[in-house]
Amino acid sequence: MRKTMWITWLLAVIFLLGTANAFAASDDIGKDQAKATALEAAGLDEKDLTWVSVKPDKEDGTPVYEVEFAVEEAEYDYTIDAQSGEILQWELERRNAAEGTPVDLEQAKAIALENAGVRGDEVVFSKAKQKKDDGRAVFAIEFFVAEKAAYEYKIDLASGTILELSYERWDAEAARDFAKLKPAQQTTKPSAAEPEGTIGVEEAKAIALKYVNLGEEEVVFSKAKLERDDGRLTYDIEFFVAGDREYEFEIDAHTGEILDYEVERWDDD
Repeated sequence: MRKTMWITWLLAVIFLLGTANAFAASDDIGKDQAKATALEAAGLDEKDLTWVSVKPDKEDGTPVYEVEFAVEEAEYDYTIDAQSGEILQWELERRNAAEGTPVDLEQAKAIALENAGVRGDEVVFSKAKQKKDDGRAVFAIEFFVAEKAAYEYKIDLASGTILELSYERWDAEAARDFAKLKPAQQTTKPSAAEPEGTIGVEEAKAIALKYVNLGEEEVVFSKAKLERDDGRLTYDIEFFVAGDREYEFEIDAHTGEILDYEVERWDDD
């Protein structure tokens, strides 16, 4: 009798486990749907791909599909929730910059915002600076849409091309990174008017350009900002001539005197 009850109980457990597994499997969107979701998000057709890979995986215990593919000019990497079909993360890496005209920092930020489909008043910038990446001048742009997502961009200065892009859905890690920002960075309020008696940022830019005998149409500004240095108000002005050299100025905000000046050729590295 006891043996019969044991067998009955075991069969019941097997049946329940089988039902649960079948239900779980029915909730899985499958490789084909994961691939279709990624391609639709990228605006590509499968026939355009040079290669594609779809693999099941787990992300912090959540079943996901890692979908990777490439076209001639770029590679894409998507992490897709295996049950909901939601895109949790995605990355783009472009091999070469397209033809274009030089952009400044504000234009680069606008390019990133347009690509992300958000407005400036909806985001908090955690980084927006000029840097060199493998010898190429780029703008590194990072911002949060609070409680929604985190974005990172690398944008080519000489053409405005998005060279790299990373999107990550808002999670505990993004919340921690956001919390690390200074309170001033967690606000999107416009900056206050410049203090009375200062020459103004446009005049400071003009002074710098005149000093190196360049016109505004010949350069791209990467920084033009009022700063306080050892209690003294100054303008930090930075700009570059694409493919040639970069300039940095520190200018007294009240007198217009050039306090510091540096120039660096792009091949000096």
